[in-house]
Amino acid sequence: MKKCTAFVLVLCLLLALVGCGSSQTSSSSAPAAPAASGGSEAEAQPAESDWPTSTVQLLVPAAAGGATDLSARAFASVLQSDFSSDFVVVNQTDGSGVVAFENTRNAPTDATTLLYYHSGIFVSIATGLYDKNPLEDFTVISNLPAGGSYSVVVAADSPYNTMEDLINDAKANPGKITAGIQNGSSSHIMTGMLIYDTGADFKMIEAGSDQEKLAAMQGGHMTFCFLNSKNAKPYTESGDLKILATIAGSPDRDPNLPDIPSLYELGYEDCLYGTDFYILGPKGIDEATVEKINAAIGEAVNVQSVIDVHNTINMPVEWLNVEDSITRMTETQDSIFKVAQAIGLMK
Repeated sequence: MKKCTAFVLVLCLLLALVGCGSSQTSSSSAPAAPAASGGSEAEAQPAESDWPTSTVQLLVPAAAGGATDLSARAFASVLQSDFSSDFVVVNQTDGSGVVAFENTRNAPTDATTLLYYHSGIFVSIATGLYDKNPLEDFTVISNLPAGGSYSVVVAADSPYNTMEDLINDAKANPGKITAGIQNGSSSHIMTGMLIYDTGADFKMIEAGSDQEKLAAMQGGHMTFCFLNSKNAKPYTESGDLKILATIAGSPDRDPNLPDIPSLYELGYEDCLYGTDFYILGPKGIDEATVEKINAAIGEAVNVQSVIDVHNTINMPVEWLNVEDSITRMTETQDSIFKVAQAIGLMK
């Protein structure tokens, strides 16, 4: 009996030791799986961007001193301070901007040559001036929606005091009411939007830049035109022009012209046009660099010097992330192309 009892005790002791050893082995091997998983996640994360690797050029297809140029220089100054690297604004107006477009499109993918322009690039495409598309042939880095508006202006002695007066006369006298435009520019598309939405038969005539339109308007060479509201306002205050309505990227009135209705407010809901600033690069820039630049622009938007410049040009800007930038650019493209096709500018 004692031998049997002793045998049972020894057997129990052996089983306990085996169970303990098995438990220790399981415990020591358990951390191996998470460690392997963690390594896999680290490998899946994109490498950080070392941008900028050298001087960054911002190609601006606009003259020095204009709104686009001043906007680009405001951001370049902040980025240069943030990254301790040179950011140089280069004004390239040759070919109505096409030279700057192509120099950017064909640049190396290290993002040291970028285009700083605006939604007018879609107008260039719609009017046949350019045959590449920023959404397909470039890398979209940032879309900066800008405030401000354009104004429908007539001479101070014009018989028209409202948009209804102007549109009714155009319908009654097809082709007799002249609209001054700059071919291939924003004013071309905005006039097209008005024709598309009202059914009025305006005769579009080449009138050049805002300054040239102002001179032609005061000389009685055209009935009306679209002018940047910032440029038009002083002439209305001096009694040389009248503003009948405004157009912007939103339906609202221009806060700087609170007594003037927007075209949208008057019932012309296709008349929405705003100047968004774009930062584009050559196709193929890596995702980490795109996100890094976009984030840097997002921070710069809130820098006081940038705010001050854009308030001065009456174009306060907002920031959008990369995904939302592409979405908004697509909407802008669709709106411009729809009107361009309707008025026969593009097929």
